[in-house]
Amino acid sequence: TGGSSVTLASNNALLTVPVSVTVPAGVTTATFSATAAASIPSNQNATVTATLNTSSQTATIALVAPLVSGVVCIPTSLGQSAVSTCTVTVTQTAPTGGIGVTLGSNNALLTVSASVTVLAGATTASFSATAAASIPSNQSATATATLGSSSQTATISLLAPVLVSGVACIPTSLN
Repeated sequence: TGGSSVTLASNNALLTVPVSVTVPAGVTTATFSATAAASIPSNQNATVTATLNTSSQTATIALVAPLVSGVVCIPTSLGQSAVSTCTVTVTQTAPTGGIGVTLGSNNALLTVSASVTVLAGATTASFSATAAASIPSNQSATATATLGSSSQTATISLLAPVLVSGVACIPTSLN
C-alpha cells in the first residue's frame, strides 16, 4: 500500500541524484531530478542506476562542457593606442559563479587581459584589446579566447602611423 522505494546512484560526482525515489502503489514509474555540477571541465557521461531488490536498470546522461564558440572584435583595425571592444561567446549559459575564459595575444603590440568571466545567466562577455603606443609597421595580431579544449580567435590589424616620407616642389624655382 505504501509503494516501493527504489535506490538511485550516479557513477559520476558531477551528476547528483537523490538517494531514492518512491514509486507509489499501483503505479509503475516515478520521476526524480538529476542535477549536473555548475562546472563540467570536459564532455563525459554519467550512468544513473535505479535498483529495486535484486533488479536494476541504468540510464546514461551526457554531461556537456561549455565551449568558446566565437570571438568578435570591433573595430578590426587599430592605430597606435587605440582600443577594440571584443566579445567572447560560449555555447552554454554560465552557471552561478560564471565561466572563466582565458585570453591571449600572439603579438606584444596588442594587449588583452589574462581572462574574462562570462557572468551567471549569460553567454557572452566583453574585453578590451589595446594597441601599443608605438606601432613601427603595419601588422596583424590575433586575440585568442580559450575554455577547456576549445578556442576561437579574432584578427586585428595594427596600423603604423602615416609619416611624411619626402617633399617635392615643382618647379624648383619661381620668378
